[in-house]
Amino acid sequence: MHSFFGHHQRWEQISRLIEQGELSHALLFYGPDGIGKKIFALEMAETILCQDERCIHQMRNGTFPDFLLIEDDKMIRVDAIASVQRFLTERPVFGDKKVVIVDNAHLMNIQAQNKFLKTLEEPPSFSHIILITSQIHQLVDTIRSRTMAVPFEPLSSDLIYNNLPKTASEQDRRIATDFSLGSFGKALEILEDPERKRIFFLPPEIFRAMIEYDYVKLLQLTKSLEKQQYPLLLDHMAIWLRDLSLIRTDHNSRQVLYQEFRDLLIRQSQTIMSFHIAPLMERVETAREQIEYNVNPEIVTYAMLMDMQEEIHR
Repeated sequence: MHSFFGHHQRWEQISRLIEQGELSHALLFYGPDGIGKKIFALEMAETILCQDERCIHQMRNGTFPDFLLIEDDKMIRVDAIASVQRFLTERPVFGDKKVVIVDNAHLMNIQAQNKFLKTLEEPPSFSHIILITSQIHQLVDTIRSRTMAVPFEPLSSDLIYNNLPKTASEQDRRIATDFSLGSFGKALEILEDPERKRIFFLPPEIFRAMIEYDYVKLLQLTKSLEKQQYPLLLDHMAIWLRDLSLIRTDHNSRQVLYQEFRDLLIRQSQTIMSFHIAPLMERVETAREQIEYNVNPEIVTYAMLMDMQEEIHR
């Protein structure tokens, strides 16, 4: 029984490579946040390294000498990569393998990435290195080219809904599932953080303000968020645009996520035409990339809204 769910076909493929001794020395797991990439990697490491429960227990306690996990939520610096290199200079204590996992690998700064390249160029024969990222474009091309890329797809709505805590109401579980964008982690966050629900319902106000040329309202809405909330707003701006596109094609589309705003979507679709959708989406994606590269999110978002407003009225 795996701790992750979904990705079973991917597990069979990786397990087969492990059994046949053909697993690459360097893998790159990429896909959206919160879909189980790290849990998958940890269980994969246990499969490679462990023959008994004692080993598994030590790994989960962080005391197994042939396993190293590098993780940070801000920046991974050169000294962390130096520790990886020291770890890989010595042969395994138990068995014949060592495993290194670097979570949020995109948080390696450029110096760390360049240092890591030396390890990837000539990895020890006994090593398996797993990089995990939700932002693959932030890794330099040379790292990507020296690893076996393993994509992880968003989870299905049924999987997410059926695995959410039954202590939450059916309505809350459904909202969390619909707005999770295929991420179980995001679905859990939605259930646990009522503030996120407020952000879900900002796009209707934002698009109304853009249509009405209400600069003051746009500025107020932009300033109402905490720094970490801007990426979530961009996610839901993209969902609103998707729903507008669906509504233009079919007013009764069941794929619309903003179901309770269907009438407003229909009204806005009379102003926001089909030829607007692609350039508006591009502006959202550009803003997302700028925020990922640590440009001030409030400034980026307000500039994006000004550009989108001009596009709508062009």
